[in-house]
Amino acid sequence: MASLLRRVLGRLSRIAVWFGNAEFVWGEPRPVSVVIFEGTNADYLLPLCGEASTAVLEVPCRVVHLSLRSITGTALLLMRGQGVEAAYFATMLRLHKPAIVITFIDNSDLFYCVARLNDGRMRFLAIQNAARYDIVELPPSVAKKIFLPEFACFGDYERDLYTTQGAQVGAFYPIGSLRESYFRRYWKSRVEGSTENSYDFDLCVVAEASPGWNKIYPGSEDAIGKIAAYAVRYAKEHGLRLVIAGKRDIAPGMERAKIHHRDAEVSWYEKYIGTETPITPRVRDQFTTYGLISRSRLSLALMSTAARSCQQAVQGSVLQFFQGSAVGFLRGWSVEPHAGQLRSIFRACNMPAGHAR
Repeated sequence: MASLLRRVLGRLSRIAVWFGNAEFVWGEPRPVSVVIFEGTNADYLLPLCGEASTAVLEVPCRVVHLSLRSITGTALLLMRGQGVEAAYFATMLRLHKPAIVITFIDNSDLFYCVARLNDGRMRFLAIQNAARYDIVELPPSVAKKIFLPEFACFGDYERDLYTTQGAQVGAFYPIGSLRESYFRRYWKSRVEGSTENSYDFDLCVVAEASPGWNKIYPGSEDAIGKIAAYAVRYAKEHGLRLVIAGKRDIAPGMERAKIHHRDAEVSWYEKYIGTETPITPRVRDQFTTYGLISRSRLSLALMSTAARSCQQAVQGSVLQFFQGSAVGFLRGWSVEPHAGQLRSIFRACNMPAGHAR
């Protein structure tokens, strides 16, 4: 009895926290053709919906719809052992009655859960947002919890990775990066008149500031920092034009400001490259990271999503050191053994000391 009481009280406590900042509205959500699950980067998804009626389900919940059916549906799922969020959002989707639910947060445990609960009632499509190298380290018991009825991914690498790890994916669509496709459309008018193989930079380092990663992957921060440090040194020795493409926004959303602000990125890189080499800030609506990669003869990264999604789409070359097990790769990693490889690649990219354009 005491154990049951503790579970009930714990569940009530989580409900109170979850609903604490939400606005309560009496009534049911309107039926729509498309639901965008989670508002992050919803502006990338809305143009895909055309004129179809669309609703965005924010996570965490900002508006709670109360009706007899929403209360009953949520309560029934709670009694079946589902969590508060999963029960509520699964019920909301049943009331919205969309033909398809789309998300840009393809690694959301909550999305996996509501998709499983509503499998067969509506379509669920996840669009890959970021490189998912961490999938390679998931034990089978965790990987099998991934439930994506339809998955628009970057390429065959992801299809092989998810399949090998035992993730439950109904259909793969290896069509590339949505964000990178927006960049190409944005950039098209800006490169008109430029000659093919015309570059503003010889070498681009794609910033991957990762404060706190050493706690998860020992040695990872030095691995990332050494790429930048070696590139800066190499560029100085050979008179190459170097740019560092920042990952963090100048003005990120308030929810992400603490770890995603540019100041944190600049401060982290100072440990490895000092302050002499500037980091070009990211401007989200100008796709600056993709632009700098495209305008560089060679781009270097360790695990960058931008580098992964640009590998087959930009005019320059992209060298990404990691596409295997992060833990095994990062421990004891040093850039020095790759010096000969880098010099060979630079020569192949026509980047001698004179770096003729």
